[in-house]
Amino acid sequence: MTKEQGILQGVFSEVYSKRYWPGPHPSGPGSTLEATRQLRNYLSGYLRNNAGDVTEVLFAGCGVWEWQMRINFGGLYRVVGVDIVPKVIQENKRLFGAKTTYLFDFRCLDITKDALPVHAKCVIFCKDVFQHLNNILVSKALAQFSLTSAHTLITSSDSHPLPPTNESRTWVGVGYCPENLMLEPFNLEPPFDVVKLDEKWYYFWKLR
Repeated sequence: MTKEQGILQGVFSEVYSKRYWPGPHPSGPGSTLEATRQLRNYLSGYLRNNAGDVTEVLFAGCGVWEWQMRINFGGLYRVVGVDIVPKVIQENKRLFGAKTTYLFDFRCLDITKDALPVHAKCVIFCKDVFQHLNNILVSKALAQFSLTSAHTLITSSDSHPLPPTNESRTWVGVGYCPENLMLEPFNLEPPFDVVKLDEKWYYFWKLR
């Protein structure tokens, strides 16, 4: 682990252990069952309708694995949960690693630096993550995503329309600073789909 990775891990480990995010859920108010009701139903249907094109899902910045347990993953080969906080991954493995018919694979990884365990026909789901990272770190995460064989990236935002600039996105940690992946310094092609669920907007981006 590099010094930079250690700093980032330390920031979010402190956020998790000291419960800086409001509400009862250690991963923040957007991770409760109530806040993900429509999302869970939508993802269950999305995976069912795209069964031939999606064989695995990677949750980048998965947080405490609770609402994800209510998704019907159908016949997926594998479901991967990645988080930078070691305690989160340890708890997920202890609580959920062996209590399902699905193959859950939990990894403590930094999405801005580490190679991601992705195989063919994968969707990367990155909810409530980029809003806590600065432009440099988001760019690094997107670069790591592009190195995988995943064909689709799904991101979330509490803001719609997206902000007209990314210039103020210079900090990391608690708080909320929405990004627009279509603008500098990211310059992604426009999303091929946008869906509003549970007061959030989800953007579907082609990775290849």
